[in-house]
Amino acid sequence: PRQQGFLAAGTMTGVWISHDDGAHWNKLVTHAFPTTPVWDLNYAQGDLVLGTHGNGIWVFDHMAPLAQWRPAMAQDALHVFTPSTGIEWQRWSRGEGAEPAFTTPNPPTGVILDYWLPKALTPSAAEKAGKQTPVRIVVTDARGDVVATRV
Repeated sequence: PRQQGFLAAGTMTGVWISHDDGAHWNKLVTHAFPTTPVWDLNYAQGDLVLGTHGNGIWVFDHMAPLAQWRPAMAQDALHVFTPSTGIEWQRWSRGEGAEPAFTTPNPPTGVILDYWLPKALTPSAAEKAGKQTPVRIVVTDARGDVVATRV
């Protein structure tokens, strides 16, 4: 990503990232990505594509929030990351049969809003029963008119 100060490096034990032009590094830890040599890194359309030795090619999609992160944000009561441009897919079919089993779903239509809260919010019993969450997001346009609401 084109984010000031953000760097990523492949090593013999995985991927390491920095938010301060390399002054400090942290290992990128996920539940799925193995400890493996990473020989190639490439950014493509906001995704981080990794070439490993013996564990294939991995794609970490939607890296913008990670690239925008700064340690000072951990003290914020709420931080909304700058969203990327939304996509509206137009799907069509010629009716030639079912899609092959090796396809993957398209990303969601619209804008993805990522936010940081310092601690997890636990829904109440009433919220769980109503399939609601303790977070309500209201999106407005430049005039202040409500465009979308998500609960």
